[in-house]
Amino acid sequence: MNYETINIFPSDGNRSSLHAANSQGLAWLWQGVTTNVIAILLVLIIGSLIFWLSRRRQVVKFFHIGRSGAVFFSARIDVIPFGSRGIDGLPRSFQGPSMPENEMKALAKLEEFLVSLRPLSQNIAGHLHFLTLRWRDVQLRAEISPDSLDNLERRATIFCLGSPAYNIVSQYIEDRFPGGGRFNDSYSSLVMKDSETFDGTDFFMVRRCVDINTEQRFFYTASTSALGTEQALTYLLDHWRNLQKQFGDDSQFTLVIKREGGALQVPRVVYQSID
Repeated sequence: MNYETINIFPSDGNRSSLHAANSQGLAWLWQGVTTNVIAILLVLIIGSLIFWLSRRRQVVKFFHIGRSGAVFFSARIDVIPFGSRGIDGLPRSFQGPSMPENEMKALAKLEEFLVSLRPLSQNIAGHLHFLTLRWRDVQLRAEISPDSLDNLERRATIFCLGSPAYNIVSQYIEDRFPGGGRFNDSYSSLVMKDSETFDGTDFFMVRRCVDINTEQRFFYTASTSALGTEQALTYLLDHWRNLQKQFGDDSQFTLVIKREGGALQVPRVVYQSID
């Protein structure tokens, strides 16, 4: 009886062909995975860029921030000689204008908000640095309320904090745009154009005023309390998108918001008007 010998192990030539086929298959698989990963990353990058560009465009339109940038005016607290105390609690000789602590915090929030409009840090060096140059038009200048309005900025968007008791720019806004909310004579209440009044420290006001001649925007955020004034600007920065949908980019408006439970956990709009 003749038996046929079957070799179940590939020869050296077949083994080489099999190895080459496996290597080629792995190369194709790796190429496919790499291509898919690159495609997904490109979609994410392009999608994020489109979202960012859209957000920046809407922010610029709502706040009307152009090449003149924006100016932040805080309240002015004039400290008389020995009218302040050092960290040891003793009277010290410091004197001059100062900015309230809560408004310094509000300024930091505004600066962070505007910085978010830039796609890259301006500290980036090398060949990517040119990408940041065109975004340097978003500039913020911070000032304490001046003594007079002689040199008040007439083009830049103005963010004004606090009542006219400590901020002459607030007084200018209330006089220049009398159709919206304002403080009463003792600065203890917010009074609306229909004479509706809001007393106490649980309320704060957000206004946008538009100069029809220069198209300059004024954002007036204030309260009868220091905390309320800070939270007024915080509300504006957190809810600008909803305000844009409600009031558009050009109309004047006044909002009064109530602080629930002493904190801005669930802000409640209790008054609104188009001025």
